[in-house]
This record gives sequence, structure tokens and C-alpha cells, in this order.
Amino acid sequence: MDTTDIKSISDRLVQNIKSFGEVNSGRQNNLQFHIWKQSINQREQDEMVLTVIFCLIVFYLSIQVDYLINNFFGNIRSVFGHDALQAVSVIYNSQPNLMQQFCPTTLKDMEMIAADFELLYYLMLYSLVGFLTSIIQKIIVWKMRDNVELNVARIFLEIGLVVASFLFIRKEITDERNTLISDKCATVVDISMKEKENIDKTYV
Repeated sequence: MDTTDIKSISDRLVQNIKSFGEVNSGRQNNLQFHIWKQSINQREQDEMVLTVIFCLIVFYLSIQVDYLINNFFGNIRSVFGHDALQAVSVIYNSQPNLMQQFCPTTLKDMEMIAADFELLYYLMLYSLVGFLTSIIQKIIVWKMRDNVELNVARIFLEIGLVVASFLFIRKEITDERNTLISDKCATVVDISMKEKENIDKTYV
């Protein structure tokens, strides 16, 4: 074949793609080999970049949620004079004047935590679908011997992300709602139904 004949190269590429690189015969031409190899390497680099970005976003949201939770317990100590271990009994038996001091800041923090958890939920849903698809794809390509070696460490990393995502999504769906704060704060401030739903979902 004339190496400068673009049409012939295109035809051969199409034939190799249709035959999956002629895996049954074990024959692959050099051009097809390098094209597939480059594509697979580029895909793995893109997956790693996306994994790093995803982990950084989750890390940032986790720190923010931790900061807001610390604010919540700090607010309990400053208003009621008790630590977090007594939070439920303190809030339940609190006087209206103390709830007026406690609720505005707490409701704002709860709304922010709910927003962060909602974003985390969608990120975890994306992670579950994306990494599960990536694992299946790698196994299929490896089983077809398509110029790749199975990276066991990366597979286990992605399996770990899939499991973590599944557990987070399951927790978000199945967790019971706690109405303590919304019920007590509703007696001193106005709370919309959406705010009540977010607070009840956040305070569990």
C-alpha cells in the first residue's frame, strides 16, 4: 500500500475498528496500534484529571460542612452554655428568648449545609455512574486485549470511589428526618416549607 494514500489508510482504519483490531487473529497493523494506544493513554490522563478535580471539590465541600457544623455547636455553647453532647435536651427544653438568639444563625448555617449536601449528592451520583462505567470499560477493553494492561491500583481506586458514592447516596435517600430544630424555631421565626425540609434533612 502507498503510505501517502490517505484513502487507503482511512479504509484500513475502518476495517481495523470493525474487526476490533483483528483480535481473533492476533494481527494488528502498526498504525492502528499506536492510534489506539494514544487514545487509551489520553483517556486515562483525562480520567485522572477529572478524579483529582472531583476529589478537590469534595474535599472543599467537606471542610465547609465541618466548619458550619462547628459553628452550630459553638452557637449552642454561646447561647445555652452547654456542650454539644447535651444539644438535644438543651434545645428541646429551651426558653423562647434563648431560641430567638439561637435560631437566626443556626437556620442560616443549616441552609448552607443543606446546599453543600445537595451539591455533594449530585457529585456522588455523577461519580457513581462515571467511575462504574470506567471500570466496566477498562475490563471490557482488557478482555479484548486491546493494547492495554489492566491497572489494578487504579481499578481499586475507582471501586473505592464507587462504593463511597453509593453509600453517600443511600444515606441521603434513606435517612430519617429530625424536626426538632424546625419545630422549635418555628415558634420564634418564620420558616418556609422549603427551609423546614432542608433543616429537617440536615439535622439528623
